[in-house]
Formats: sequence, structure tokens, C-alpha cells
Amino acid sequence: MRTLLPLVAASGLLACGGATRSAVYTAGSSPTPTPAAIRPLALANGTTQYRGVTRSHVEQVFNGQQSANDVALAFRATGRVTTTGSSTDAQVTIDSADAVPPSTVPATELARIRGVSFGVTLSEAGRFVKFQGPSAFLGDAGELLASSMRQFFPRIPRAGVTPGSSWLDTMEVHLQIRGLDITVTSFNQHEAEAPTAYAGKPALPVRSQSTYRLAGSGQQQGQVVNLDGQGTRDARHFLALGTGAHLGFIARDSSAITVSVAGGSFQIPIRQLRVDSVTTLP
Repeated sequence: MRTLLPLVAASGLLACGGATRSAVYTAGSSPTPTPAAIRPLALANGTTQYRGVTRSHVEQVFNGQQSANDVALAFRATGRVTTTGSSTDAQVTIDSADAVPPSTVPATELARIRGVSFGVTLSEAGRFVKFQGPSAFLGDAGELLASSMRQFFPRIPRAGVTPGSSWLDTMEVHLQIRGLDITVTSFNQHEAEAPTAYAGKPALPVRSQSTYRLAGSGQQQGQVVNLDGQGTRDARHFLALGTGAHLGFIARDSSAITVSVAGGSFQIPIRQLRVDSVTTLP
């Protein structure tokens, strides 16, 4: 049993790393019209260099004992956005990754992260169509970073948004992670806020507030494992005024998950808080 828990807790349940991913949207609303004081902005094509930090705090109770683990990773990445026809492909490649003291990450895990790419395909309405990521397990630190990379780019309709634009969507994501089939359903509210400055540049913030629920089951080490949980995410992405270039984002994600083993007679509660901060390189 003692080796089962890390496989579940560190798997990065919302991560890109894993085998199969698909997304299904249910009916949502289109952006509400607003005065055209600012030219509507959409995610711009181009290549951008980024730097960022992702931090995670995990608490879990195992055999009556509570433990906590903190991990922080600093990374540099290259983002590429390309629009072809009715779809937009957005890809981010990790150029370097290092542990932020006092966090310690094995050098072999850091080496495994470098050069890895994650990508999404967005529809004309700004909705996820497809996820792309490595099928191999990236290690605990790599899976933490992968969970941030999946939501690296904002989901913005091709027609663009202006301050005050708002829209809703519901997304269902299916994941296969280390023997577990997991479904994540999120309810998302997006709004373009008043212009501000970010990374030293005038920017249009696009705030996305989400609540999500996840459920799944599978086998690990010959035992049936079930999980159920919920969480919230609050993120602000920043688009450069005038161009729509993605300047980065800040996000906070909090989740509570219960892992059940042996028909529910053994339960492991897990709580995680993740904070991301990403800006463009000068």
C-alpha cells in the first residue's frame, strides 16, 4: 500500500502527461457584445519566449498520519501560435527547468522535462478540440509542470474580445493516467477586464474562473482504485493591446480529492494548492 499513494497523488490529474485525452463541450454562451472602444483582440500568431514559476503544496492523510509536500519549479519555454483555416494550434516547449530552493528535484527528472512539448488545438469559438503531450511518465515534478502547460494559453474566440466581453462554457475532459480512467468536468466563466499593464506592457486581462469535478477508477498494483474530487481555478491571461500577443498569465488552483481502495474501506484524502506565474522574457 505504501507505494500506491504516490502513484495517485503525484500523477497530476489535470496534466497533459498521460496516454489519451479528449474534450467535449456542452452548450455555452457566446461573448456578449461591448462597445468597440478597443479593437477586439484574439490570440495572435507568432513565437514568444516565456519564463515562469509553478508552485504546489500537497497535503494528504495516510494511515492516520498527515504529511505535506511543497514543490516549486522555475522554467523557460517557447510558445508558438499558428492559425490555419478554422483552427488554432498553440504549442509550448520547455526549454529549461530547475527546482526553486528549498525544493529539490532529481537531476534525472529535470533532464526528462527539458525539450518536452505540449499543445492544444482551439476551435474558431476558442474551445479545446484536441490536447497533445508526451505519453511517457515525466516524473512527479514533470507531471506538476504538465498540469500547468495544458492551460498555458487562453481560450478566446477568433472574433476577439474587448473589455466587458463575457462568455461561458462547460468542458468534459477524459484522461488515462497510470492505469486510471478519469473524467474531469469543468464549468468556466470568462471575462475580458479593463486594460492594465503586465510584463511592462499595456495589456487586456482575460479572467477565467472555473469549478471542476473529477471522478475515475482503475487498477494500480493489482488493486481497484477509485477517486472523486472537486476544485476551483482562477486565472488571468494577458493579451498585448494592439497585437493580441500572449504576455503570460497568473493562476491559482485548489482541489480536494479522495482516493478509495479496497471497495472504499481504505480512503486517502488529498488536498492540493497550485500557483502559476508566467511572463514573457525581455
